[in-house]
Amino acid sequence: MADKEKQDSSEIQQIEEALLQKKPHALDDIPKEKVDEILKLAIETIRTNVSIQESYSGAIPHPSHLKAFNEIVPGSADLIFQEFKKQSEHRRALESYAIPRQTDQSGRGQIFAFILVILFLIAGVLLTMYDHDKVGGILLGFTLLGVTSVFITGKIFQEKELASKKQQ
Repeated sequence: MADKEKQDSSEIQQIEEALLQKKPHALDDIPKEKVDEILKLAIETIRTNVSIQESYSGAIPHPSHLKAFNEIVPGSADLIFQEFKKQSEHRRALESYAIPRQTDQSGRGQIFAFILVILFLIAGVLLTMYDHDKVGGILLGFTLLGVTSVFITGKIFQEKELASKKQQ
């Protein structure tokens, strides 16, 4: 308790000196006991209004939090690291399985789409050659329109995705 009173007394003296440096006659008309009381209230107000805000972003907790966890539950920091390591290995295993299959699926989709376009173009040309000009023209037109629109929308989507990645 005596240490706290010494600290309070020291803080009161520091604040009083700082105040008198800025305004030398500010406390002339106030009794010494009242000055001490006012300055104690000021110190208490300052202490109660101080807050600490901390933020951290990462895959694992902040080192100080890990230390606190370890103090509460010994070995918990090791458990957190082990879980992080397991989760990372699991994610990598999923990615190494899923990404090649997605790439294969995309490639097959492009091959099947190419085959369909060629079949529709051949059908349109054959219909036009065998006196079904309207049906052949419609089939050719819609096929070319469909292929063109897929390429255009794909290009627009790529540009939007690239722009959003640049903003990040």
